[in-house]
Amino acid sequence: MALANGLTAVEFKRSGGQFFLTLGGTVDLDDSHPGVRSEATTGVRPLTDSERTMFAELDQAKLRDAPAPLNAPHPDGYQWDVTLSFRNEPPVMLRWYMQATPDPAMEAKAPGVSALAVWVKREVDRIWAHRTGAPPP
Repeated sequence: MALANGLTAVEFKRSGGQFFLTLGGTVDLDDSHPGVRSEATTGVRPLTDSERTMFAELDQAKLRDAPAPLNAPHPDGYQWDVTLSFRNEPPVMLRWYMQATPDPAMEAKAPGVSALAVWVKREVDRIWAHRTGAPPP
């Protein structure tokens, strides 16, 4: 079942950096058991209550009005691409650049995107840890 804001799915990926690796996954919110699927999960990792709340609080209209990209690229930095699918609406595509923490100005441009950026980074860090055999973050 989609969230009240109509969000049904999220695709996320990180690309670029010094080694040009792409890491990403998907979130299925249009199911009775919403969860994350990536190479770091065995099947689907269920979303926590706080994750479901974070996705539910995203405002489709404000995200659609956000500039693309949300901030300027950094040399040898990472590019983050997120596609949010909403029921009966065209998807919203967001792009931002960051190395470690989100640009605070991004939140003013698209409320909720800072929490989303932190969440995506954490998921990508889990994928990286899985791929390299490092302990998860």
